[in-house]
Amino acid sequence: MAATAEKTTDRSRYSRVAIILHWAIAGLIIFNLAIGFVMEGFPPPVRFPMVLVHVSSGMTVLALTVVRLIWWMTHEPPPHLVSLKFWEHRLARTAHVLLYVAMVGMPLTGWAIVSAHPRPGSAGAAEQARVRPNTIPGRPAGASQPVPGAPTVAQATPGAPGAETTAMSGAPGAPAAATGAPPRREIKLWGFIPFSSIKPVQDIGETAGGYEPQHELHEEFVGWHSIGAYLLLLVLGMHIAGALKHQYIDKEPELQRMGVGGRDKKV
Repeated sequence: MAATAEKTTDRSRYSRVAIILHWAIAGLIIFNLAIGFVMEGFPPPVRFPMVLVHVSSGMTVLALTVVRLIWWMTHEPPPHLVSLKFWEHRLARTAHVLLYVAMVGMPLTGWAIVSAHPRPGSAGAAEQARVRPNTIPGRPAGASQPVPGAPTVAQATPGAPGAETTAMSGAPGAPAAATGAPPRREIKLWGFIPFSSIKPVQDIGETAGGYEPQHELHEEFVGWHSIGAYLLLLVLGMHIAGALKHQYIDKEPELQRMGVGGRDKKV
């Protein structure tokens, strides 16, 4: 009887690779949400390294999600708990779909935010320095003063993830004399992986006339990124609440399915 129960529990668990991917992505998401909500309150010398970590974590989530989707398509997951009611099954499926949408959509909108700045040395960069010097990515603290009355990203969405764009950087720029702005600092994921902008988004601001349309697009990306963060918090809360309900109220081995409380034997 005990051997049968153990065998059944083992069959219901996810594979070791799926478990590792699940907890790695979950940890990075929670970590990144925490950074995204607080980093705008720090001074630039502290905020910029936090932004780099935020971007690095987000792109790592995107890469791991792609791996997880490939693994899911090529390896059959364990069946759902038989005790699940119809509405619980539907709700769990909906939550999983929304989580995958967020795990792809949030990094992509963040990447778009970083990209929605003129190329250093372009006419659009000079226009940005003239109109909104306070939105120049990666500028050294105190290098320039805001134009009076010019809105900042942080003012537009205080405390929301995505407002970090006041400290974002693109590729190393031309000297300040060439653009009217301080040189930018380069983003490298985790400090050593080169990170490029999305070229079609960056190219919108190549000319002086293209800067304003690019800035409007930038603000849209910031808005979507911020809304996505709050929705992700909601869906993540639903997911965690459901898992805890199955584990402690329904008395089902929900956490063991993800490797908590026992050694996973399935490779």
